[in-house]
Amino acid sequence: MSTNDISHSAIKHSDILVIGSGVAGLRCALAASRFGKVLLACKDSLKDSNTWYAQGGIAIPGSIADDVANHVEDTIRVGCGLCDRHVVEFVIQRASNTLDELLSWGVDFDRDHRALSRGREGGHSQRRILHAGGDATGKALSQALTQRVIATDSIEVCEHVFVTNLLVHDGRCIGAIGQSESNEPIQLRARRTVIATGGAGRLFAHTTNPSGATGDGMAIAIRAGAILKDMEFFQFHPTAFNNQADQLPLITEAVRGEGGRLVDGHGRAFMAEYHAMGDLAPRDIVSRAIVHELSRSGDTSVYLDIRHFPDGLLVRRFPGIHKLCQDLKVQPERELIPVRPAAHYAIGGIKVALDGRSTLDGLYACGESASSGMHGANRLASNSLLEALVLSELAGEVAGREAVAGSASPFPKRIQTPAALQSAGAVDIDSLSLRVRQLMWQHCGLIRDSSGLNHADREVTAICNGIGNRLPPDRPGTELANILVVARMTIAAAIHRQESRGVHFRRDNPNTDDVHWRRRIEFAMTADGVPECVRLIQSADGVETPTA
Repeated sequence: MSTNDISHSAIKHSDILVIGSGVAGLRCALAASRFGKVLLACKDSLKDSNTWYAQGGIAIPGSIADDVANHVEDTIRVGCGLCDRHVVEFVIQRASNTLDELLSWGVDFDRDHRALSRGREGGHSQRRILHAGGDATGKALSQALTQRVIATDSIEVCEHVFVTNLLVHDGRCIGAIGQSESNEPIQLRARRTVIATGGAGRLFAHTTNPSGATGDGMAIAIRAGAILKDMEFFQFHPTAFNNQADQLPLITEAVRGEGGRLVDGHGRAFMAEYHAMGDLAPRDIVSRAIVHELSRSGDTSVYLDIRHFPDGLLVRRFPGIHKLCQDLKVQPERELIPVRPAAHYAIGGIKVALDGRSTLDGLYACGESASSGMHGANRLASNSLLEALVLSELAGEVAGREAVAGSASPFPKRIQTPAALQSAGAVDIDSLSLRVRQLMWQHCGLIRDSSGLNHADREVTAICNGIGNRLPPDRPGTELANILVVARMTIAAAIHRQESRGVHFRRDNPNTDDVHWRRRIEFAMTADGVPECVRLIQSADGVETPTA
């Protein structure tokens, strides 16, 4: 860390700074706005977030008396022994209130006549997934929340402000440093700061995530001294449309919930060979099954077969996917849809308590950038939007109350910030980014082993050492710096966990070891950027205790 004089940059003041424009950031800003002035900083525009692309829906227990309990147990079972039961119960017990709120805000969920239409996805024992616009749930939620944010006088939205570092003084976060579209620095001063920047799918060569998902929130948090947790757990979605694009279009597993089947190039349905739930097995099992089939056949895709769907079902239930197939010249009524796994959701992230409080004073986090304990070692399908809505509301309330509880202290002129990037010599950002993404996909993707992980660790470390501080201090340079930080933490955590659990599968340790590894792994970063495991946390029935 170094001390930099930023007193001459532009300044914005707020009680609560919220960084990120996805469902978590929007809901958090609305909750915090009841207590004070909120500044909502967006890397791009309000609609550029992972939420916008969410097709699958939101898991809400139905009216069946025991469905809340069943939803809790489904979540914990899929989480493979690492879910925090208290967090899971808290979120799911509040699902009904969240639904009522969304309906009152005008979210038009799909219905069968007057009743809400409920679908089923992988790992769920019952039909409890709500959708809006068929496969446009994320878009519908984003639009409803965005409209309320824009209409709220106590929220100021700053679009196209890329937050590059946190401001820390005397061990407390007091805001952040941002960068405008013209690369001008700006101070975002706040009594409380909430990171809701989304995930890190761009760590991997194949992803469903948009270009901005570069792990920014995790990187700025750990650089400022916060702890990251569960970084080895990254979920890969089994069915991305394999059109060789940089961002692979998602094919929601709700299609399989309606009877879609995964088949190989010869039309053979194979999922029953891997799991009793077949095509609706948890995502990690389906993804690894596909990888096994691809390695056996030498093909680049397996296929989703929906040719048996009744006429009109696809366009009625999944209009976005229907249009996608049309645009990509596939006729799903008569042809198979080529699919493959792709990096989709970061389960790990900034360590937070139930209320979003991180290990750095004054800093909160929610949504995909945070690790709350909700998802354990494998996220249950469509739980992420529910978690983001419930816990971001709580984080906004707690941060808002704290921000206005006491008198404001004078803002220091000299503030502790991470060393700035310095452009000195040519650095091929695109080439280095692609190299890191390929390393991560090959060695830290769906199937891992000690040899590959250690190779990736050496290669990424060499890239970091070769670059030094020579990355340009613009958005592409800073995004690569963030990717490198998060990649090093992810690799280190994957090396550390010497077993297979949930989405973390090691072919050299293929079994789950509850005796030694029913634990969460927490990481910090040393002054020279090296990942440091700070402690293991024993996890059993939602109770966490430090271990040696």
